[in-house]
Amino acid sequence: QARNFYGVVAVAESRYRDHPEQDHRSFYSGQTTHGHQFLARDRKREASTYYAPESGVGETLRYLMKTYPSLDVAVVGLGAGTLANYARVTDTYDFYEINPEAVRIANAWFDNLGQCKARQQRILIGDARLKIEQQPPSQIYDIIILDAFTGHSVPIHLLTREAFATYARHLKPKGFISVHITNSYLNLYPVVKAQALQLGFGYRSKFQPSDKERNVLRNQHF
Repeated sequence: QARNFYGVVAVAESRYRDHPEQDHRSFYSGQTTHGHQFLARDRKREASTYYAPESGVGETLRYLMKTYPSLDVAVVGLGAGTLANYARVTDTYDFYEINPEAVRIANAWFDNLGQCKARQQRILIGDARLKIEQQPPSQIYDIIILDAFTGHSVPIHLLTREAFATYARHLKPKGFISVHITNSYLNLYPVVKAQALQLGFGYRSKFQPSDKERNVLRNQHF
């Protein structure tokens, strides 16, 4: 466990005597889960918690992977680095994370980043809105995944009209913005829908129920 300006982050390990295939580590920011990783070698690369293949972001990434031989992916919010498991050797992945302690924990206690197959992987530490804004115009993505809103303290500046205009400038013509809107305190659906309408983007939402066997938590992506 560690504490800094951004709050308390922690790692917990769960062991199951009769079902060792369920052993896993969990990453928490405050009381909010930000990722699980199974410990069994044959399950380590499973995308669990909010990012299973049937989740909204999982479906979007799988569609893009079938459509394009290589992808440029931006992920806002690192967590345990679970989304790195989708990367192929032809892809590039940029992870934007404001909390340096989250980066340390993701590297020290989880190996999603260390085993990431992407030909290029970057971790950009700082406020994602400013960091993306500072990228050169040539830095454009096939998908920008916004995954910073599950806790009780939502970084609302990442959901403003101006923020989405910045994302759109760094998005390829047929690109996607995927927003993880799972939240126990706020209904973020109308907020993100308003931004999609403002940009003239098509949109859909996907809800996935929990699945304890696969460590999948209920989630909604827009």
